[in-house]
Amino acid sequence: MEPRHELLSRVRIRLWNQGVHTVGSVYDGTYNLIYPIRDNGVYIKWADNLDPDGKPYVQRLLTSPATDDSLNRNRYGLHNGIFPSHLTVYEFPDGGIDPYNFLYLPR
Repeated sequence: MEPRHELLSRVRIRLWNQGVHTVGSVYDGTYNLIYPIRDNGVYIKWADNLDPDGKPYVQRLLTSPATDDSLNRNRYGLHNGIFPSHLTVYEFPDGGIDPYNFLYLPR
């Protein structure tokens, strides 16, 4: 087990103790942040270039399996930035948690 795996678990436990229930979490080495996975949240990164129709496309999408299934059924709205109203949408790196600050740990 790597140290980041322990950080993932400890962040999830602290979130659960705060009443934030997650279905998982992901460590992102690019931003050194942990992204808690919830059924009501989406993390997205838009590509810098456009698709052949001139629309932006999603470079990265991080969701729960249930949310991903829902978005796949409604994929047409995704390119226009249309998400169901019950979702909280974050653009990377927003929404990530610095595990050391969150857990009051030294680096």
